Amino acid sequence: MLFDISHVMRRPVTTIMSLASILNDKELSEKEIKEFSQKLYGASEELEKFTRELIDVYYRKMQNSKVDIDIDALIDKRNNLFG
Repeated sequence: MLFDISHVMRRPVTTIMSLASILNDKELSEKEIKEFSQKLYGASEELEKFTRELIDVYYRKMQNSKVDIDIDALIDKRNNLFG
């Protein structure tokens, strides 16, 4: 499961890092900066969408796996274990 999650997250993270590197390292025209920033925004949206979906799945899983246990029934009611 972690492999699948990391694989899906890797693409937008790598894209964001690559675009940020280009923006930092090169002399770009205003038009090029705008184009790169639009691509950067698209990659960040993709990452945000996936993380929200992941949170939703995790939340549903936690809701579905709640177990009602009567703790009172599990407590040893004897005053002394040896007496």
